[in-house]
Amino acid sequence: MPAADHREPRPPKGYVVSFAKFHRHGLGSPPSHFMRALCHHYGVELQHFSSNAITTATIFAAVCEGYLGMMPHWDLWLHLYQGELFNAPGGATGVRKPVRAGCLNLVLKTGNAEEPREYIPVGLTSNHAGLDSQWFYLRNDDDLFPDYTGCLISERPDH
Repeated sequence: MPAADHREPRPPKGYVVSFAKFHRHGLGSPPSHFMRALCHHYGVELQHFSSNAITTATIFAAVCEGYLGMMPHWDLWLHLYQGELFNAPGGATGVRKPVRAGCLNLVLKTGNAEEPREYIPVGLTSNHAGLDSQWFYLRNDDDLFPDYTGCLISERPDH
């Protein structure tokens, strides 16, 4: 549903905020149960994911479904990935500040000499300018996504 003339997101009940860039990076409509599970696991809303996080989750799901022949495997996800918080650089103070959208990256966990982490190499976007410039409201079927609150994420998810 288009956001009409809203200058800031105010989705009606039963809707969440999404970005056109998310769908260009592989987010399906309606979003998968796996994507919804990621929101709940990391304690974030859909708009908090970065576009690279959407790409990462999409690639993982495609590997599970297309190559392994199964739905995305939650334990495998937890073994390979973690959430990392992005805060915008501050002005003259240098103190980083929370951002309203695109603040959660999903990254491969770092391995060690005994257990190196290798996965599918993929070139991810380094410029996320304009992520939140094309937004709309996505129906929250069965209320599986967390409700939109517009909150800022200021701490790294513990998961």
